[in-house]
Amino acid sequence: MLSFCDEYGVIKLPSGGTLHYFVKYRLAEDGLNEVMMLLGEKILKLSQIKEAKIDYIPLEASRYDNYADYNVHYKCKMDKAHITMVGTYPVFMTYTNGVSSDSPELIKHIEALKKMNADIDFTLLMVDMIHFKTMQIFGIIWKQNQLLHIHQMLF
Repeated sequence: MLSFCDEYGVIKLPSGGTLHYFVKYRLAEDGLNEVMMLLGEKILKLSQIKEAKIDYIPLEASRYDNYADYNVHYKCKMDKAHITMVGTYPVFMTYTNGVSSDSPELIKHIEALKKMNADIDFTLLMVDMIHFKTMQIFGIIWKQNQLLHIHQMLF
């Protein structure tokens, strides 16, 4: 039986190098995305929460990263992690450069929630995550406190 425990019941963790090799070369990007989708689907299935939140988190780039974009708002070279949360659990993430538009990521996150068969009543977004064209496509309605409400029809 597959197990992470040794014969004494102690959990053995792989080294960072071994884990890096496994993720980068064995799973690769497609495999890691599939694992992420399976975990997100399981979280959604077990969760009683019917509210999703989609936002991005700035990730300051390493000073050695010559390709990272400078973001004038945050005043640093950075990338972005766009994350869909259900309660406090992340169920989907995309990664972009530091000055990319957030709207294309919204569509990917909605499609991922559909693929995971999410039973979500509503999704909250920050206003800068969306532009007028995306609002027209999805029939989005404005709400107070700079949040948007996406109708159940999307899911």
